[in-house]
Amino acid sequence: MVAGSDRDDSWGWRVERACAAAWPAGRRVTVGQWCVQHSGGGTRRINSASALAPVSLDPDTLGAIERCYTGAGLPAIVRLTSLAPDSSALLDAAGYLPAEGSSATLLHDLTGDAGDDAGVRIDAIPSDAWRAARRALSRSAGQGAEDHVAPIARLAIPAGFASLAIEGRIVSLAFGACHDGIAVIEAVATDPAARRRGFAGRVVGALLGWARSQRAEAMALQVAHDNRAARALYRGLGFDRHLYDYHYRRRAICPNFA
Repeated sequence: MVAGSDRDDSWGWRVERACAAAWPAGRRVTVGQWCVQHSGGGTRRINSASALAPVSLDPDTLGAIERCYTGAGLPAIVRLTSLAPDSSALLDAAGYLPAEGSSATLLHDLTGDAGDDAGVRIDAIPSDAWRAARRALSRSAGQGAEDHVAPIARLAIPAGFASLAIEGRIVSLAFGACHDGIAVIEAVATDPAARRRGFAGRVVGALLGWARSQRAEAMALQVAHDNRAARALYRGLGFDRHLYDYHYRRRAICPNFA
């Protein structure tokens, strides 16, 4: 456990692998016990290097990671999780910028029953309307239109795409993907004009029911530490187990990633 938290490491690496499968990178290269991912777009998770086991970075591995990114014409970004030994000192010495994008990984053990919500639609593949709404919501948040759509085409695991429409227009959506008995929620978004009306909670609640239908043991998600509204929503929905944290370090100033 970590002081001041209820972090639980027992599921950590299993959930980490499920999250990677639910948000797949365009290209993955293994360097030692680190995975170097790049995909284009503005999503840091699939444009950074992460540990595959509880190992710290060494100078040779860091150099190899940097060469991978240099060869792809991309900034070197390292994702550090609390599942692995801290590599901050090495990155400090190598001139990496301070931590950014600090996030938590939360777990719901799927005990109890989930009621049906006839207003939330769940499809096995994303409809054209779901994709269009996700693109529009990404643009409204100042992100690239394809940032939260492109990874979906690479999914190789069962998924459910949830949407809630008002008067024929999708106002809230998300998707879940299931790997190794763990369902992961991704791409949660609500139209800014429709917030504070419980729509995101209904969409996530429907995906909890979908996860049970997939015989998942638990459901996980990752949320920025500074997103207090989302963290309160997820806590109220039963995501009350704090598994691990992560953040990013980048070599040099470059365009913002989400």
